[in-house]
Amino acid sequence: MEKIKLNFIYHLTPFKNDMFEYHINQLHKYVPKFNNKKVINVATGDNLHSVDYVKKRLKGLDIKFVTTPNSDDYRETLGFFTKLLPEIKSIEHNEYTFFGHSKSNSERRQIESHK
Repeated sequence: MEKIKLNFIYHLTPFKNDMFEYHINQLHKYVPKFNNKKVINVATGDNLHSVDYVKKRLKGLDIKFVTTPNSDDYRETLGFFTKLLPEIKSIEHNEYTFFGHSKSNSERRQIESHK
């Protein structure tokens, strides 16, 4: 039986708030469970942590990083279709992919609901 390959793709908008730490902690907890491709799209722009800072905080998790500009119009969809999906393209029948994105990280009322 062939070994199952588990990919992880994720969109992270690294706002400078309490929820950034929550997402970093969750990524450290769950990314190691994936045994194949691990790719995070980091949104870039004003009032966001830098890509270098995000990479530093996720050091050691064997992640490939890609970036897209932060956009209220496109949110995670632009990076998903143009950056993340091409990175995991595969026709192997034993390869599966999990997609996630940072949620509740821009509004105080949502931040409080995760505590």
